Amino acid sequence: ANQQLKRWTEVLRLTHSLSKHGALHPVLVQKNIQEAVSKLVQEKSTDHEALLKIWKTLPKEDRRLSRVALVMAKGLLATGQLKTARELIEESLDAEWDAALMDLYPECWEAGESALQQIQKLDTWMLKYPTEPQVSLALGRLCYQQKLWGKAKVSLQGVLKDVRSKPMVKASAHLYLAQLHEALAEAEEAALHYKQAASVYATL
Repeated sequence: ANQQLKRWTEVLRLTHSLSKHGALHPVLVQKNIQEAVSKLVQEKSTDHEALLKIWKTLPKEDRRLSRVALVMAKGLLATGQLKTARELIEESLDAEWDAALMDLYPECWEAGESALQQIQKLDTWMLKYPTEPQVSLALGRLCYQQKLWGKAKVSLQGVLKDVRSKPMVKASAHLYLAQLHEALAEAEEAALHYKQAASVYATL
């Protein structure tokens, strides 16, 4: 009934209460929490202070749910709260792997803002998640933004060489390599990567 009335704060409270008493299946608990947070973020989509309040009132176990972190991070990014979005993505990825959060991570920077600490964080995640090429892609994207051309190139080429890289991940790596070569006035190499990206997209 509370869900139908859109009283999403109450849905969260009741879900936690029932969960503590073992009255709800864990899968249903996660579903309710994810839905309630998603709806609350939609309701407060232009109010970053309200979004922060929602986030701070969530128990730590809720905050670590990757779907919850993703919805909240997108909401914060939309209101310009890049640093807070970055921090909550880091908190979630430190706990468990999530491809969508990793994909969002390089978007949490203002133009010209230093990201050296976060590049070190990505290096750490490469050790934590050695079978996930998307970490290398995120590292390459961030190094590209920071104009660290050499490290960006190595990371993006690593994505292309990794047999575990999915087609979409490879296509993204080709696109960023094309842009990198453009920035270095290497038109021939840029054209090659644009062509390779297009051929990957054609197979999707």
